[in-house]
Amino acid sequence: MQFFYLLLQFLSLLAFGLAVNTESYTVLQTAAARRGITMQAGTIYMFRELWAPRGDATDCISGYAHVRLIVGSPAGLAGNMDFRAEAYDLGVTELTNGGVVGSPTYVERAEWRANQRPQGNGWVRVSKDNVYEYVGVTTTVADVIENLGEQYPRDHPKYAMRTANCRTFVDWLVGKIAQGATWKRAIGDRSKRQDKSTILERALQTFPGRMQFKQF
Repeated sequence: MQFFYLLLQFLSLLAFGLAVNTESYTVLQTAAARRGITMQAGTIYMFRELWAPRGDATDCISGYAHVRLIVGSPAGLAGNMDFRAEAYDLGVTELTNGGVVGSPTYVERAEWRANQRPQGNGWVRVSKDNVYEYVGVTTTVADVIENLGEQYPRDHPKYAMRTANCRTFVDWLVGKIAQGATWKRAIGDRSKRQDKSTILERALQTFPGRMQFKQF
């Protein structure tokens, strides 16, 4: 199945060669390199995407507005590489009593480009760049990931600030992928890693959450 997944990505590049987005590859390779990883064509990679804060009530995680799981592979030729991927995240269908807590949840799967959002028939750049964190590699293809993700709203039908939010969904989905496919977490040189002591990790552990607002 992985072969057909990668074949489809390659054919997509041939059909839409003018749409190659080199920034998508560049920002993710930079994130992977922080863990000592050099991405290779033919491998499916996973990343967390953290949306930049807006500085208002829509920021549901301290320092960030939203978290998504990005899954895909490098594609293209040397010097003109893209990263063809899809994003998976937890949303709410409506706001309950003016707020997100208690709102019905659903899982969204969407085409992805780094630091861009869809608008009409094209893409526009977000006003503030996102942050990307390398998670690991997998052999699980997109349809299987989507099917795994659909279980989360059944188990967590209502949004909850600490137990059913965008960050807990991403971590849960990565765990499910790890159980059902060949997967490995980035290890890197632990002497150079400070993940658990960074402000980012402490903030994400202390202030998980999610709101359904458009990225802009």
